[in-house]
This record gives sequence, structure tokens and C-alpha cells, in this order.
Amino acid sequence: MQDAIAEGHSRFLFEMATGTGKTLTAAAVIKLFLRTGNARRVLFLVDRLELEDQANKAFVAQIKNDYTSVIYKERRDEWRKAEIVVTTVL
Repeated sequence: MQDAIAEGHSRFLFEMATGTGKTLTAAAVIKLFLRTGNARRVLFLVDRLELEDQANKAFVAQIKNDYTSVIYKERRDEWRKAEIVVTTVL
């Protein structure tokens, strides 16, 4: 990922097996990107409604002291104030 950033890439896809920590890995990378100014806001897409709440809870647990994470459908009027917006592709 560091090489991709150095080459100017700005979009990334984590592909890992179920239960191996994709969301926690993403939370760490997102926190780093926000802290260094490489991102101002992150859109985190999930493919099922159940994963929306699960991902948001993981983000809140990892970054609550530094950044705000919201589920778009629950706070449509406030998403622009959050650094991380979680939603489904549906």
C-alpha cells in the first residue's frame, strides 16, 4: 500500500478472508490517512446491511477519540461533519 501511495494512487481495495481483520486494518489505515492529511473524508462501503453497523462500531471503537464515524442512512443530514461515512452499496 505504501508503494501505491508513493506512485500517486488514491483508492484502495482490501481483499482478505472472512474474519481476518479487514475492518480493523481499514480503521488503522484510515486513521493514518486522516492524521497525515492524505484524506479529509473516507467513504466505507459494505455489501450488506448487517455489516454497516458492525463496521461503524469497529471504527468508533478504534478512532472515537480522534474522528467521527457515521452510518449515512441514520444521519443523512450530518454526514458532511464526519470523517468516516459508512454505507451500503444498495
